[in-house]
Amino acid sequence: MRLEDAINSLDDLAEKPWKITNVYTWLSQFYFVAIHFHHDVEETVVGPYYQKLGEKTDFGNACNHEQLIVLMTQFERDVKDVFDYVAAASGTLDAAIVGLKVSHLQAKLSELKEYLFTHLKEE
Repeated sequence: MRLEDAINSLDDLAEKPWKITNVYTWLSQFYFVAIHFHHDVEETVVGPYYQKLGEKTDFGNACNHEQLIVLMTQFERDVKDVFDYVAAASGTLDAAIVGLKVSHLQAKLSELKEYLFTHLKEE
């Protein structure tokens, strides 16, 4: 599953609140864990290996993940905010509030994707 598909699947969250539990669990316990592992390997294995070979010594921003981590962390917090809102709601969810929260997630995902694709081109 793509992150974009997961977030877009929340369009009917007011009627199916269980979806945010699935998305948040997948995002925080699997998806971002795999991305962090990928970055750790780049920073601790791949970059130093190529530098040792002398083939490439300047990786520019390809091995600098600080801003990407900031954006990912903020996005995860935003998803958790929706998760917490749904978990705290008793009874029926306010569809207007849920809609605004999902729209916010979609906008933040667009920002994250734009930065991520720029980053991937550098790699």
